[in-house]
Amino acid sequence: MRKGSRVTGIPGAFAQGIHEDINNLNPDDPDNTDLHLYNLSEVLKAKIVFIVQVRIASDCLNEVLRLAEKESSVATTVQGGQDTGGKFWKDNLKQYIEITKKKIRILPSNTKSGKVHAESGMEYAKAVAAAFFRVNPEANVKIVELPDLSIGGNFADWYANYKEENEKIIATPAMEAFGEICKQAKVITPDDVKMWDLLDDEFDDEFDDEFEEIDF
Repeated sequence: MRKGSRVTGIPGAFAQGIHEDINNLNPDDPDNTDLHLYNLSEVLKAKIVFIVQVRIASDCLNEVLRLAEKESSVATTVQGGQDTGGKFWKDNLKQYIEITKKKIRILPSNTKSGKVHAESGMEYAKAVAAAFFRVNPEANVKIVELPDLSIGGNFADWYANYKEENEKIIATPAMEAFGEICKQAKVITPDDVKMWDLLDDEFDDEFDDEFEEIDF
């Protein structure tokens, strides 16, 4: 693993150069049978849930959300192994059906499929989005692509770059910039997922819940 510079004030998050997350890997569980949702208690209380691919990005985003006083938002990831193809979400989302009624923002890492990664960040994001629509056809989902990420980069890298370019360590301006990126992202629809050929199951019963108008 290459060394990277520490992101000031973000516990557990490194800047450019570190894109593997050892916290997401369990050498004693090669078949990834111990996958679980990181930060579940906070996810269940939140109104907006950001789904990232590695814990390093989740920890960084949660710290920025905390500093910017975005108490209704939380970031999470799948802990305990590699969630290839969004398998965790597809197999387990019905257990957490309340999550499907929240605003979901998926932030893919800038990875490509190959020797290092089984799938690209966008392939993973689409698989997770499809899992939500299988459970709730009215899910409010966006895939948010962060601009100017280096290969292998994630939210922690985007935040480090933002601070370097703006010479600021205050989280609020960064969160405002991040919020604009989220707002500009397209809302995913079931038709989009059908075009990706990822909806191989029938939709469940529809929900009547209306989403509260909040940021992102």
